[in-house]
Amino acid sequence: TASNHSISLMPNFFLFLFLTLSFTFCHRQIFIDYGPNWEEAWELHKNTWKPPAAGSPFQDYMPIKVMNELDLRDVDELKENPYPNNVVTACYWYEFDEEQEDEHDEEGFYNGKNYVYIDKNGGRVNISTDLWECELLEEFDDGTCDVVIHAQEDLEEDVYLTQYPVKSIVFRTKANKSDQHLPGAFRHFIEMEESLFPNKWKNSD
Repeated sequence: TASNHSISLMPNFFLFLFLTLSFTFCHRQIFIDYGPNWEEAWELHKNTWKPPAAGSPFQDYMPIKVMNELDLRDVDELKENPYPNNVVTACYWYEFDEEQEDEHDEEGFYNGKNYVYIDKNGGRVNISTDLWECELLEEFDDGTCDVVIHAQEDLEEDVYLTQYPVKSIVFRTKANKSDQHLPGAFRHFIEMEESLFPNKWKNSD
């Protein structure tokens, strides 16, 4: 079948890519012509695409790189000026060890001052795998704030943190709300000329 054929070619295809890249000099690029059908579809997309209509879940869509230029808003500010529908805030947090589980104040807040992301390669907090959707409750003048991480996934109860570093809060895109999911997003398969492959590879036997 066609699927079996494509599977049988996969190891050879990756070998082809490896050999091609191996002979490519540093800082040079390989360009592959996607073919006239792809080009035609792309030109049509550029000339006919329209922004999401009013009433669409994407009508106020905003890229995260734009959000990063804006200030965070606490829960009260969000009532008057909510974030775009595709955006949430996330906090850097990892679960407490057993000794910390009872170390909260009378209002149930844990001390969050140590939740500062440090990457030995200089990466920023937005690459961390320990990011949890959260809300900013109140921001203080010393660069800290109160936040709540609501119960989610494997987290059974809300977690409240005080003296939490504002710089450990990032904007994230909601699931299924990225620009890939915008109405009318460009989709088209990429064609590759048969001449790119040796004739032997085209034999399904």
